Amino acid sequence: MKSRNVSQPIEKHHRDLGRRRFLGGGMKAGAAAVGSVALLGAATGTASAAVVATRSVVDYHNGGSDWTAAFQAAIDAANPTNGRHGGGVVAVPAGSYTVAGNIRVHTGVQIVGEGWGSQVRLANGANAALFTIDETTGPDGKPAFATGLRGLRLNGNRNKQTQQVAMVRVATGSGTTPIFNDHRHTIGDLFMQYGAGHGIEIVGTRATRVDNVLVTKCVGAGVLTVDASDGLFSRIVSAGNGSGFTIDGASNNLLACRASRNTADGFLITSSRSAITNGYSLDNGRDGYRVQGFDTNLTGCVADSNREAGLRIDGVKRAVVTGLSSYSRVGSDNGSSPFVQRVGVVFNNTGQNMVTGLVRQNTVNVQGDNGGGLTQLVDGG
Repeated sequence: MKSRNVSQPIEKHHRDLGRRRFLGGGMKAGAAAVGSVALLGAATGTASAAVVATRSVVDYHNGGSDWTAAFQAAIDAANPTNGRHGGGVVAVPAGSYTVAGNIRVHTGVQIVGEGWGSQVRLANGANAALFTIDETTGPDGKPAFATGLRGLRLNGNRNKQTQQVAMVRVATGSGTTPIFNDHRHTIGDLFMQYGAGHGIEIVGTRATRVDNVLVTKCVGAGVLTVDASDGLFSRIVSAGNGSGFTIDGASNNLLACRASRNTADGFLITSSRSAITNGYSLDNGRDGYRVQGFDTNLTGCVADSNREAGLRIDGVKRAVVTGLSSYSRVGSDNGSSPFVQRVGVVFNNTGQNMVTGLVRQNTVNVQGDNGGGLTQLVDGG
């Protein structure tokens, strides 16, 4: 298929032809979109690609440099009323799309790009999220659910914004849905950069899944949850942001996530019953892991050369930390090296915690008292 500059308008009499070209079985863009749909179907048990309607944002563009209306029109066509039985795939072919933000994603709609080549960029001074999933209710009185956002490069254009806004905001309320009272939004395979606020902000939802995302150079947190429960966050790299992960809400699970060179904490857990497995936190400006939520569980986590503490258990009980490795890459603080961890593990006003692992080469390896708890940290010198 010949390349198309998506910043140029498509003449109306060519729209049907453009659609056929995009959806053609042998064409690259169509194959990529259909392949993504097939993966989504396999992962979620939804309908196969053969029966899911696909719309391209290119077919809804009426000219000019602003693509906001085209994105929204394609989403509205897939589910115009946010009803529970609507939905389909909105394809974003490779190209660069400038939008004014607040593109609203309705129930059941999956937005699928071609990876790095599909860039959605926030317009100068837009001061809005690129995508929002925040409809509290649909026509049946239920919140939006089962949306998807995949295979895109998102650019928050932070130097041209005057307000701190998240790049992707999910806030569909606390009402019940048809899927076990869960919202089941899926965000994955994204490269996110230059956010004026947080990268991904999730507020008050249940069972949102975020997988295989790199988020970098955002003013706020790479990933922030507020009163959002039962989320699954896997294979996320949060690097060079204000903070790495700030998790508020019960029973969230983080798998193989990495926080590096963020200004503040790598991982901050502020609510109960959350778990981090195989986390890696390095070179962050404050603590590698700061635990402020009861019944938090950390398994096989690494704290490598964070500026303050590798692990800080702060004012809570019943945290279980198994197999921690907390260390500095250099053994002393000369006032200039960023690779010194001042304290390996800190217990602050807490007790009844179980902590095991190895600490070494920190200015202080263990600080504070784990009253009534079990501490089995091997001092590696």
